[in-house]
Amino acid sequence: MPQRQVKPPNNPVIAQAAKESAQQVQGESTNFDDILFAGTDHPNEPITTGAPFGPGASFVRQPAESDDQFLTRVSGEVANAPGASARVRAFAARVARGE
Repeated sequence: MPQRQVKPPNNPVIAQAAKESAQQVQGESTNFDDILFAGTDHPNEPITTGAPFGPGASFVRQPAESDDQFLTRVSGEVANAPGASARVRAFAARVARGE
């Protein structure tokens, strides 16, 4: 695959940083390889934790879901999640009551 030619920056510091960055991209290891390719620190946690998909609350509106239905569903899911605070559970209870 041919490399595209990029006009070098006018700033010599930026030019040097760009040159070093290009050398790393072309195959040299970086200081972060051990972190990027290491095992997980949380083996019992799903890989999708914190992502807007997978296990956990879905913050994506379902087809034909009203604002009230969406708020009730999401607040209930968050309140039932492990580690939910008392304030979150109280909020979900208020939403469920229609307050």
